[in-house]
Amino acid sequence: MDYNFWTRNADNLTSIGSWDVAVVGAGAAGIAAAISAANSGAKVILIENHGFPGGIATAACVPNLMGFDYHGSQIVRGIGDELVRNLAEAGEAAFKVGAEACPDPEPIGSRPIEHAVTTTTHGIRVVANRMLKRAGVNLLYYTRMLGGGVQDGYVKSIVIDRAEGPARVEVKMVIDASGDANFLYRIGAETLKCPADVAMTKTMIFQMSNVRNFNRKTVAAKFRELIENGNNPVATQSVFMGYGELHEGAVGLNYTEIEGDALSSQGLTGMDIEMREQVSTSAKWFKKKFDGFENAYIKETPAQVGIRAGRVSVCDETITQHDIDENTSVENPIGLGLRRYGDHGLKRIKKADRATYKTPRPIPMGALLPVGINNVVAAGRCIGVQPKVITSVRYMGQCFATGQAAGVISAIGAKGDASVHNIVYGDVRTKLLEQGAILG
Repeated sequence: MDYNFWTRNADNLTSIGSWDVAVVGAGAAGIAAAISAANSGAKVILIENHGFPGGIATAACVPNLMGFDYHGSQIVRGIGDELVRNLAEAGEAAFKVGAEACPDPEPIGSRPIEHAVTTTTHGIRVVANRMLKRAGVNLLYYTRMLGGGVQDGYVKSIVIDRAEGPARVEVKMVIDASGDANFLYRIGAETLKCPADVAMTKTMIFQMSNVRNFNRKTVAAKFRELIENGNNPVATQSVFMGYGELHEGAVGLNYTEIEGDALSSQGLTGMDIEMREQVSTSAKWFKKKFDGFENAYIKETPAQVGIRAGRVSVCDETITQHDIDENTSVENPIGLGLRRYGDHGLKRIKKADRATYKTPRPIPMGALLPVGINNVVAAGRCIGVQPKVITSVRYMGQCFATGQAAGVISAIGAKGDASVHNIVYGDVRTKLLEQGAILG
């Protein structure tokens, strides 16, 4: 790949303007990053390939927000917390509680977020857009990021492809919230592809409606009985993963699975086709085998393959398995991550070396600062983390937390024209606390 192509050619494209901070990707991390940077005084543009925000939550049909709590205590506040409460006020969110994993009838209100949150893809899109617009973020959806023009270790512009054709966006700072460090990769920065054995399976979570009296415990017991008798249309799915959606009669089912390369268009195409067949087969199986599903139908399927890990950034600091196992100290925390790893293995859902600890661990600021480039900050699951323990930072709560921190770092950098590697942590800490974040 010619990483310098756009460095040589970006100036030949029409400029659509200059921004203090450009955010690439409008998932949980990108939403938080854009709002945080704007709230810190920066002029911000948010670039997204899809026609809506939400990332995996909306494009991959996963309106199930996890990572805000850890073992019963809320560990993420700030912009992510605000989104949840705005969703609840709009009638688009509830806590997912109990062994039945169904929506809590009691309103969220001002209660701490100590459970996963069930919401809707439509709700996330609408409420996130409202928050972004209220913060003054310039939204540019239906736009592909192609690369960037780099000079002396600084990104000068992002090259995009709009409906109108290619153009460039002039920038002071960039936040890579693309999920798989796609911007950093395209400018030739140092990144690391997640090996197949730790990249986890790819899935297509789908929703069924008109399910009668869904009870997760009852369905899971029937599921185990069928699996033990060899009746399983998706051979590698040995654990029931389903939950009651926000609206009555709607159930989310995580019952597709495939191994493949999340960084290959050809690979993604093949996985997409195969898993849509799995969705059709699985829906028929549930209708035939499970009480309450007799008259159910497929309500919603994803717009894309669900990816848990693809590529990460190489940053000033890397979160390692040793850090998670030993709960090593963090001098410059910007949020709280999970102390767990080993889920969604290629041969079994829970890997043999899976680990879960009772306390969270702070995420260091250095894990957001990619090496060798002065004005790009990473956010979301593509920060500096050993691929084996990417689960510690990939949940949506952690993506909101790292995104919010990335927004603050970038806004500070844009004001002073400073390298992100030289930004004073105390300044970042002060601003994050003002924005309501939990640091550690």
